[in-house]
Parts: sequence; structure tokens; C-alpha cells
Amino acid sequence: MPRGLPFPSRLAGAMLTCVALALGAVGVMGADEAAAAPSGAVRVSVSSLPSGQPARVVLSRSGQRTRVVSAQKKTLRGLAPGRWRVVVQPVTARRRTGAVRAGARISPVRARLTVTVRRGRVVALRVAYGTIINPRVSRAPRVLGVSGAPGRPSAVRVPRSSSARVGDYVVSGPTDALPYGLIARVSSASNAAGARQLGLQHVPVSDVAPVISYSGPLVGVREAPRIQAFGGDADLSLLGSSCGLTGGTRLSGGFDLGSPRVEADFNASLFGGGPRADLIIRARPSFNFSYLASAGFFCEKEIAAVAVVGVIPAPVPIPVYAAVPLKIRAQSTASASIETTVSWDLAVGMRTRRAGVLLAARPVFEASNPSASITVSTSSETKIGPSLGFEVGVGVRSALSVNLEVESAVEFSARPDECSWDWRLGGFTVKGSAGPLSINTPPAGEINHRIWTGCGGSTFGRAPNAIRSVDFLNRDYTILCPPGDRVTAIQVRNGRWSSATSNPPGDFPTIQPIISYGDATGDGREDAALYTDCSAGGSGSVPNTLVFEMGADGQVRQVGGVVFGRRPTLSGGVLTTRLFLRTISDPAGSPSIEQIDQWRFQNGDWVKFSSVKQPYSGPDV
Repeated sequence: MPRGLPFPSRLAGAMLTCVALALGAVGVMGADEAAAAPSGAVRVSVSSLPSGQPARVVLSRSGQRTRVVSAQKKTLRGLAPGRWRVVVQPVTARRRTGAVRAGARISPVRARLTVTVRRGRVVALRVAYGTIINPRVSRAPRVLGVSGAPGRPSAVRVPRSSSARVGDYVVSGPTDALPYGLIARVSSASNAAGARQLGLQHVPVSDVAPVISYSGPLVGVREAPRIQAFGGDADLSLLGSSCGLTGGTRLSGGFDLGSPRVEADFNASLFGGGPRADLIIRARPSFNFSYLASAGFFCEKEIAAVAVVGVIPAPVPIPVYAAVPLKIRAQSTASASIETTVSWDLAVGMRTRRAGVLLAARPVFEASNPSASITVSTSSETKIGPSLGFEVGVGVRSALSVNLEVESAVEFSARPDECSWDWRLGGFTVKGSAGPLSINTPPAGEINHRIWTGCGGSTFGRAPNAIRSVDFLNRDYTILCPPGDRVTAIQVRNGRWSSATSNPPGDFPTIQPIISYGDATGDGREDAALYTDCSAGGSGSVPNTLVFEMGADGQVRQVGGVVFGRRPTLSGGVLTTRLFLRTISDPAGSPSIEQIDQWRFQNGDWVKFSSVKQPYSGPDV
């Protein structure tokens, strides 16, 4: 104990020293904690993995500790503000789940992403896994020869160095030896004459790839055997009486499908929203023909079909088959001279939804961005129509998991006062299955696109029902939700919607959107009004009506903002909506008053100009 000071003074000095040391320690601790204080957070959400399957998401930033996420939902805290790199790595299935076998390789939809961390905020990072390749699946070795039909060989000869064994699956895109590609299981293997002979058992694509998620161009496109390639011309010189001519005529034409793109969302499993089998081909076809008739004429003639086989790029190539059978028909009642070219962006395919023990297929039949050049001289009505069929399949054509056939007709009509191009949907048939569910084909109904009207190529118009071809039950929208009329982005899929910001978060289904058609803006064209309700799960809800139009460029745009109302109708430039109101004496859920509001589109938004109340007339929808 120090001498020279009274005991109380020494005790006080010691206590002051301890306090100072303690305050210093606290100060140092506070500085360290401030440096390590959570500056921002990222909420990671992983979708389309089997239940219990770990993910592998790696977040990194220069000078910061790398974070690895394996849980399907996890919030990372204490991240420095700024841009972080995200790498989503493939994972291996731990156990069998339906068509997905243990050991399958599960690939991400997007392998590289970025996320920006903001101080004091939690940002969302959504990661999706997609294509799954089962184990023991590999690219087929180089084929030296085939036994049986090239489109469905019973065996192939490969180099003796091949390691393929009985029970393995071999996959190939189209080649000279395998014009339709190959998806098969090795049923036997033997060595002979310096090569290896592999016996084959053809299997559906779901055996090797139970989940396919891809949107992009077909890769390695090749002409299918004995079928005209893309861009070919068909010269139909029709003279004499072979086509019922009453005078000389000439009809020549060409067809080009352009560069097809495929959107495949195939899931034979019971997770990730499956089973489903969505398949869409997008292209920009072009027709051209020259027609000269000196008298009445009618003829119909088949043109060689356009067909190709390409592959979806994946860890192994997945063959896709596409064919366009063509016929051309011409009819006139007097002399005519026509030269025309028309092209447009099309989407043909299907989307599916579960209906009990089946998958119900709904057609996708879209047209936009048309262009045409036409020179016409005729004194009566002339019609020329190539029928445009589509056959699309995933897998080898002889063993397709999904096969879609669409019949459509493209018709050019010329009269002295008007010309037009129309594209009409005819037959729609789907065959195949996705996992345990077979696909059926409900009646498709009639769909018609007037892709061009006018003459001389200088005018353009659309059929009044063009907006009806838009699939409003599979689009993204921005609506208002309680509490406080929050602006909420939603994804509507098969008529049901979900939102990450809904309350509660996650999948929050509501009533199926209700769609009505009519003239909303008074321009004489048909528009669409969509109504859906956003509820907080209790009695509070916000009725949302949104109006859409199709512009001259074929793009769908929202007209004005959200209108607070239900049961929308459109007519003569007026939007009519309804609200259902309760008085104090009305029990919950039993409105007695119906308020009818009318709106006009003015200065970029909807303005209410009439509101009438009357007794409640029907169900509150």
C-alpha cells in the first residue's frame, strides 16, 4: 500500500484509478463494437430445391469476410455497405425426391448475381435453382455407326475407350449419325471389331433431366432429315387444270422462321411448383409470295415442312424438336396481281396448371411488331393463305416427354378498298406427361390476330380483339395493399398471385383476377380492365382495378393508375366500377349498398365524374 497518504485518500485514489481504467476499457470496447456494428443485412431466399436440400450461396466483397449460405432461408447481418458479389454453386441431391434421384446435380438458374447492401436496411436476395440432371447421365461418346433407324437406333458403335456401362444414360444433340439427338439408357455393352457396341433403351427426357429451366436460343440447330431447312423457298408454278384453273396463273412463295428461341419450364418433380410442362417457341417468321392470275383460280398445295433439331444448353445437351408443316392456298374470282411480304414476332406454345390428377394445357398464341410491304392490283376479292402448323417437343422425337401440335392459318385478303393479314389459331393438341401427371388438352377456343391491315405497306392497324390474346393471368403487376394502401409488386401465375412484400409475406393467394374488355379511352380500340383484391387476411381489403391497352407497336401498357373499385366494365371511353358498402346496422360481410362510379381518362389518369348509390345487387366480387 502506498505510504504518505491517509488511508481514505489512498482508497479514493485507487477507486478513481479503477474507474478510469474501467471507463477506458468501456471506451475501447465501444470503439471495437462500433467498428463491427451491423451496417446492413441481406435476407437470402432460395427456391426450387427439394425440402431439406442444402443450397450453396457465396457472398463476397473485397476486404470483407466471405459468407456462405446453405439454408434455404437465412438473414446475414453485419455486412459492410456496398456491392457484394454472389455466386450460386450447383449442389448434389442428398436423397431421392420423386423423379429426382439421389446424387442428381442441381444447377442454379443464374450462377452469378450482385446485391447492394445499404446501411441500416435489410435487402432481399432471391436465388432460384433450375435444371436438374440425374446421376449416371453423360454426353454420348463419338458415334461411329448405328444399328436400326437413325432417329431411333437400337444400338450404336463407339470407340473402344468409351467408359459407358450398362445402366448409364447417354445424351446427345443432333449429329450426322443421330439426326434427332439421343436420350437413352445403355442396356448392353460389348467389344467387337476394335469398337464398343452399346445397346440402347430409349427413355423420356424426364429420366435424365426431371427439371429443365431455360429461356434462350436453341444451340447447335441442324436440319432434320429429308425436310426443308429454315429460309427455303417453295416455288409453286401452277399451270393448266391441275388446280382447277380457268386461266394461266403463277404462285410462288417463300417462308423463313428466323432464329427460334425456346422457353422451357419442365418439372417432373413434386417441389418447386411442379409438376408442370410450360413450353413456348418465339420467332419472327416472314412470308413472301408473288401471285399472278388472269382469271378465276383456286388451288391448295402442300409445301415441304420446315423442321430442325437443336439443344437446350445444360450440363448435358437436351434435344428440342421443332417443325412447321406448311400448306398454301390461293383463291380469286377475277384477274389479280399481288406481291407481298409480311413478318411479325410470334410466340406459340403452352402453359400448364394442375387440375386434379392431370395437367391442363392452355395455348400461348401471341403476335406483335408486324411489318408488311404489299403491291396489289385486283378488281375483286382475292385470298391467299399459307397454313402454319407448329410441332414442338422436348426430347428425342421418337420418345418425347412433351409434344405440342398447333394448327394455325395465315390469310392475306385483298379487296379494292382494303387489304389485311390475319393469323388464326386452329387445332391445339398436347401429348405427354410431367412426372406422375398426364397432360390433357382443354378446348382452346378461337384466337385471331389481325397482324396487318391497309394496303401499300404505309398503314397499320390491329384487330379490335388483339388485346384478348394477352395472357393477363400470367403477368406481373403493381397494386395497392393494406395497411395504408402500400404499393405492392405481385406475380400472377395461373390466376393466383404472390408477393414477397405481402402481409404476411410469402405466397398469399387471392381471388382469381377478373378481366373485362371494351373501349376505355374512346379511341375506338378494345382495351382490358383487370380487377383483383388485396386483403391483409382479416376484414380489410383494397379492390384494385387496372386498365391496359395494346399500342400500335404491339406492346401492352397500363392506362393511368390504380382505380379503387370492383367489377370493372368498359364502354365508349368510360370505365365503370362498383363498391359494396355496409351501414352501421349491416352485419359483417353483408353490404346493403352498391356504389357505381364512372371514370374518364384525362391528363394521364382516371378522373371520377359520376357516383351513384343503389341497393346492393349481387355477390361482393
